[in-house]
Amino acid sequence: MDLEKLVNQTVIHKSFGKGIIRSVDKKYLEVDFIEKGKVSRFLYPDCFYGFLTVGNRGCCRGLETG
Repeated sequence: MDLEKLVNQTVIHKSFGKGIIRSVDKKYLEVDFIEKGKVSRFLYPDCFYGFLTVGNRGCCRGLETG
């Protein structure tokens, strides 16, 4: 999967709420939680197993495990 497709996608975090993916590389996603005033980094792809849910699931078909 082209990880750049994740940039600017909306995600939901259980504690932080709605966020926007601002950057991505092979190991990490950086998510801006605007309402909380917080930017967080998450280990990729582990973050999609219980921490983050992608708002637009169609863009992320084929999320791979590494």
